[in-house]
Amino acid sequence: MTDSGFPDVGEKLVGQTAVVTGEKDVAPIAKIFKTFASEFKIAALRIGFVNRAVLSTAELETLAELPPREVLQAQLLGLLLSPATRLVRLLNEPGSALARVLKAKSEKEGTSAQAAA
Repeated sequence: MTDSGFPDVGEKLVGQTAVVTGEKDVAPIAKIFKTFASEFKIAALRIGFVNRAVLSTAELETLAELPPREVLQAQLLGLLLSPATRLVRLLNEPGSALARVLKAKSEKEGTSAQAAA
């Protein structure tokens, strides 16, 4: 296994062993295996590889608890856009306040003109 660039984990791969590979998002795969292992009690997560780094059982379970990649990307985007949104709101507030004051004044003048008539 060391010829392939992966660390030697032969001592962990004893008995019946299943190996699963993936290309992009590994969190859903880890989630499926964690669910399977807890539901059927016949399988156990032993090790995992992400970018040729060995993950322990605890790290695999942590990976399985992560939300899907799209949710994480949306949360990150929300964090990045939050300051910009606040800045736009802050810059827009004086103009909005002035517009509300002018509207209230025009409505007040409109009602007083109707009352006088």
